[in-house]
Amino acid sequence: MGNSEIDINDDQRWGGYVPWFLRHEGFAGKGDFLRFFDRLSHRMYQLFTFNEVGIPNLLHFGHILESKSLQKFKCPRDIGENIAKPITEYFSSCTLRKEMEINLLKDPEVVKLKNKVRDFEKSFGGKGIYTGLSRENNIKEIQEIWKKKGQSVETLMLSREEKYYRPLFIERLGVLEVLLQELPKNSDKFLDLVQDTRRYFAESNIMLEIETDSFKIRILEEPLLQREVIDKLIPRLESRFPERAKELMAAYHDMIGGKNRNMSMEIRHYLK
Repeated sequence: MGNSEIDINDDQRWGGYVPWFLRHEGFAGKGDFLRFFDRLSHRMYQLFTFNEVGIPNLLHFGHILESKSLQKFKCPRDIGENIAKPITEYFSSCTLRKEMEINLLKDPEVVKLKNKVRDFEKSFGGKGIYTGLSRENNIKEIQEIWKKKGQSVETLMLSREEKYYRPLFIERLGVLEVLLQELPKNSDKFLDLVQDTRRYFAESNIMLEIETDSFKIRILEEPLLQREVIDKLIPRLESRFPERAKELMAAYHDMIGGKNRNMSMEIRHYLK
């Protein structure tokens, strides 16, 4: 049974805290995430290199982060006290790019198209003559076909990048929230980290916010949905379809609680 089939907020085994990447596994927010994670990566280097918030045992904290993030972040076993390096690398856009490319190259459609290009290359004879083309126009035509095939592979890969970046972004947002939960909070440096992260969200046009009491990451569209859809739609629905209005409000509160990941589909259903 997948996570989407489980009402995770009602499962007491979570102990009151469900990681962000499970609460919002369908997150589709826009923005410059690579810029955001580059900013955050450097901020993590600063935080842990100078131990700004006074973590008693840095290596222990690295392993706490691995445990609490359900091993989304992996703490190397042979790093000593230098946890700045693996945490910095984990959030960097270079690491994101490498992980995305590894997954992209396994995409069935990409593999299929690259195999077609490889078959084309194998169609050359021993003297570089492609049997399907006239001898006199051989080189020119080959170059043109080769160029088009190469471009088609590039175009396909570019169109699929978002698909393989998105889970990596969601995973790291979840690890960031776990990190904020676990860091010591008795220092102005912690609040400075929170404010810097909020600034990075704003600079990167990412509609996320950090709550100042729980230090959880919140999607900013939720108040907008409340104001523009729920507040305006519910009175209309209640006057004509009171049962539907109740169902929609229940779906909305489930979404806020992380239970309903398909709120937009629910709204379209009730507007029919």
